[in-house]
This record gives sequence, C-alpha cells and structure tokens, in this order.
Amino acid sequence: MVSNVPIKEINTIYLDYQSRTSVLLAQILAKKFWKINVEFFKTKHGFENKVLEQNSAAVIIGDRTFYINNKYKFKYDLAEEWIKHTNLPFVFACWISNKNLDKQFVNNFNKSLQFGLENIQSVINNFKQNHKEFCDFNIDEYFHKNISYNLDKEKLKGMELFLDLAKQIE
Repeated sequence: MVSNVPIKEINTIYLDYQSRTSVLLAQILAKKFWKINVEFFKTKHGFENKVLEQNSAAVIIGDRTFYINNKYKFKYDLAEEWIKHTNLPFVFACWISNKNLDKQFVNNFNKSLQFGLENIQSVINNFKQNHKEFCDFNIDEYFHKNISYNLDKEKLKGMELFLDLAKQIE
C-alpha cells in the first residue's frame, strides 16, 4: 500500500481490482489492527497511474508496484504489517483442490515447482536483463526473501486467522 501520509492520517483507501486477498487484508489491517476509520473504493485498470489526493492510500499489487517504487512518501508492505500485528506469516496464494487429484498430476506439479525453484535465479537474471527500468528495485530479495514457496503449519495458522477475520468484516 502506498500513500503520502502516515497510516493514522489515511481516510480513503483505493483497492486494487486484481486481488481479493490483498483487498481483504487491507480492510482487516485498517479495521482490526490500525484502528482507522476509512472509506474503501474499488478501482479499475490504470488507477495506479493517477495521483492520490491528500490523506489517501492505494493498495497496488504485482509488477505494477515496480513502477511506483519512488512515487510515494510511505510504502506499507501489507504482509509485513500482518506479521507485525499477528506474529504469523501471511499467505497471498496457494494451490488447492476441492477434490482428490490424480497422483500423476500431483507428481508433475511438484516436479514443475521443484524445477522452478531450482531455476529461479535464471528467471531473475532474465528479468533484470529485460527490465532495466527496475534498477532501483531489489528483485533478488523479492523472489528469495519476500516470497515463500512451501506451505507449513505456521502459514496454515496465519491463513486460518485471516479467514476468521475476513468473515468478521465481510
């Protein structure tokens, strides 16, 4: 989330149209942990290119965040804010199924995951080579530190708490 004012001064939050999870997380943080009374607005494509008015913030996710890295005075990593207030990791996405999957599919999926993890540095190097405009963004740290690729008990606890809190605010 980005803003030109500290969290306690925010009265409007524009919510990214591309992530229901991030939207819910921002709403939970605002209501349950930051304890700020804000108005939330849904957005459309291109909203991240508009200038925020005073006392506003915007939840922006994905690669679009790379382009706005130095545009705002305050940048809040929603996952870091979650960890700070809950002492639990946050899970933005995971692969799940509501039915039993064929063993061959699961094996192929796990092999693909392993291949991706073993070759992540070549993906990073390729990205840096083709996107020099992100020279001030630490893409290595983003993929090696900020993203975790395995679901463990602590992450499951974090997911459960998130889902419980989401039910309370929806």
